[in-house]
Amino acid sequence: GRFDPAGFVLSAAGLASLMYALSEAGDNGWTDTRVIGFGVAGLALIAAFVVVELRTAEPMLDVRLLRNALFRACNLAWLVTMFAGSSMIFLLTLQLQAARGLSPLESGLTTFTMAIGVMITAQPASRLYRTVGPRRMIGAGMVVSALVTISLSFIAIDTNLWVIRGLMVLRGIGFGCVLVPLQAATYAQIARSDTGRATALYNATSQFASGLGVAVGATFLTSRLSHYDAVLGNPATRVPANSAFQDALLLIGVLALIGGAVTLLIRDRDAAATM
Repeated sequence: GRFDPAGFVLSAAGLASLMYALSEAGDNGWTDTRVIGFGVAGLALIAAFVVVELRTAEPMLDVRLLRNALFRACNLAWLVTMFAGSSMIFLLTLQLQAARGLSPLESGLTTFTMAIGVMITAQPASRLYRTVGPRRMIGAGMVVSALVTISLSFIAIDTNLWVIRGLMVLRGIGFGCVLVPLQAATYAQIARSDTGRATALYNATSQFASGLGVAVGATFLTSRLSHYDAVLGNPATRVPANSAFQDALLLIGVLALIGGAVTLLIRDRDAAATM
């Protein structure tokens, strides 16, 4: 299609403003004037972008694709998944380094096992998808991921790192059970000519959800650190700081568990062509 200058400018400005507001919220709180100003401006620009794209013959991002129930439901499930995943990784990595005193390398060697869980799940998940269907697989994966995040909220200062590595393997298995069927089902009813625009919307959802997850996690963590009168990196307040991380991880896990209800909107019969 032709270049869509209005859509390009409005989407770039709107998403940039909104992502900047989300990133600043983690450091300065949701009541900060910059957070409110850029947040409101970003939402207004995105609203204008949607109106413009609905009236454009060849839009850069075809928001009309969200009228498809399956595509819309899968994007909501992806939003919840990325929100929970990004905030969990952010909080756990920071906890291992700031509260437990691990180096970045040691922290990475503790959390990387999630990738192992994804790898060992990919092939079985693709075979199960044909018989089980996306709804139950995605739902199960989201529940497993949420429960693991809740389990991580019980990590103490002296918890064995291999326990954390084992939980991250389980987290990867849960994520793999979401990733494979979701990517198949999302485009089940999307025409080939619309695949590019559909992918752009899917990726925009991912970036927005990741930014939102980190912002929410950081903001809540900051409030709990103040509650426990703890300072990150201060050896004297390691235990209360760890309690703040526990509270934040518990919140993210509970939100992910509640958010898993969006899988009820996914209907296997709509994705039958991919099964």
